[in-house]
Amino acid sequence: MWRISAAAPLGEFVDPDALPPPRAASGEPETGGWVVSSFDLKHGADVHEDFDTVPDELFDQLFPEPSRKPSDAG
Repeated sequence: MWRISAAAPLGEFVDPDALPPPRAASGEPETGGWVVSSFDLKHGADVHEDFDTVPDELFDQLFPEPSRKPSDAG
């Protein structure tokens, strides 16, 4: 059987009766894949952000007010 996949974008012959190779442990936790993603899409995901993490003085240094040009009021 001919198959095109991310691992073989130009295609490759595969034996449909062959067992898949065992996966190596990546050390990263499983995320749940499409099941968790679908559940979050259906029921919503709770996102909590702390908006007050940067002190006001530091915020003003990082994002200064744009300088205003004098208007030509005539």
